Amino acid sequence: MTKGIGVYVGRNEVIAVSANRTATGSKILNYAIEPFASEGPAESDAGKDPSRNRKSTPEAMAIAAALAKINESGAYVNVALSPFEVVTRNFIMPAVSKKEEAGAIQFEASRYIPFKLSESVLDYYAYTTEKNVFSVTVTAIRRDILETYLGSLRGASVKVLMIEPVYCAVARAFRALNMIGKAKAYGFVFVQSDGNVNVTLAAHGIVYLSRDFILTGNADEDKERFYEETRASIDYFYKLTGGESVGQIFLAGSGTLGLWVEHLESSFKYTIRFDSARFPGDQSIPPEFQNAILVAYGLALRSLNSPSPLGNIKLLPKEERRSSLVQLLTFVGIECFAILALFVLVRVVFFQPLIYHLQKQEKNILEPVKKEDPKFDPELAESLKMAMEATRTRVQE
Repeated sequence: MTKGIGVYVGRNEVIAVSANRTATGSKILNYAIEPFASEGPAESDAGKDPSRNRKSTPEAMAIAAALAKINESGAYVNVALSPFEVVTRNFIMPAVSKKEEAGAIQFEASRYIPFKLSESVLDYYAYTTEKNVFSVTVTAIRRDILETYLGSLRGASVKVLMIEPVYCAVARAFRALNMIGKAKAYGFVFVQSDGNVNVTLAAHGIVYLSRDFILTGNADEDKERFYEETRASIDYFYKLTGGESVGQIFLAGSGTLGLWVEHLESSFKYTIRFDSARFPGDQSIPPEFQNAILVAYGLALRSLNSPSPLGNIKLLPKEERRSSLVQLLTFVGIECFAILALFVLVRVVFFQPLIYHLQKQEKNILEPVKKEDPKFDPELAESLKMAMEATRTRVQE
């Protein structure tokens, strides 16, 4: 695809970004941040069209408004939901065969996911860390919560290509900005406008930790809480990985992230590098919006085939997945080529030997007759030949 659309649906706002591919990488075309409208008094649903109710939810109205502002109403989009709605866990288990992998991982994941797997949608990445040992990262969301958001997205008339966790999108965005260095262990802190903060820490492409905490709104308390929660996350990550030290943490999201960067670097005595997004100079995006739109930008990059260093986790059920127009045309082209190849194969393998056999039979019949009767009627031979040609044509058809 030459253009991608990303939509982040938070708990109080929607952020939409469109981006395309350029000779030097990718470029943001448009972006919009749309807060949820405050809900009026609750009304009875009796006698109302359910589809109309979906269109009137605050989420659906914000999604539709954000996409209208970037001139992409009804577009094919990639979506991420608030990390508050998603659970990510890492665990190790004995390695199993590919055939048994999915079932074994789901069974093991049931010990770590805090809701029933039968009532959830999940995806995982399994890495062989040592001989006969899997390191598995599982990300899951409750099916009823996912269906609620999908209803709002349908109400906004959008076509959902994929839903993925925020950490995949934000890692993809920082990678596209060439900001992820050579640090083996790094992390992402996503500050949301509702006060929720997500901390994700990874090493060698494996997400070991993804957790949330809430800011209170009190500046002094939040400074202390931000440091303590980040410190606790890093310490736990160190234990999980057997001694990996985080070298770099990226901040994205809402608010004055520059102040948080300075506070955290100072609190950690500059032993860890903290960074926020830095877009190239040719992208005229005000600094206060650059970090806010980063997740949606990372989602748009997915349609441009930009990989995420933290994997390709899919949270959209298979029965809900769509193909874009380009993907559909590509699929049709491949199918047509396959049919043509099958036709040629059948013609060569099955019918060509039969035609050769008929030609041989014709020769075997006519040659003895010519030898016995030199005055053999050529008209009769020609009529026999025409009959054989008709038979051959019917066989070929």
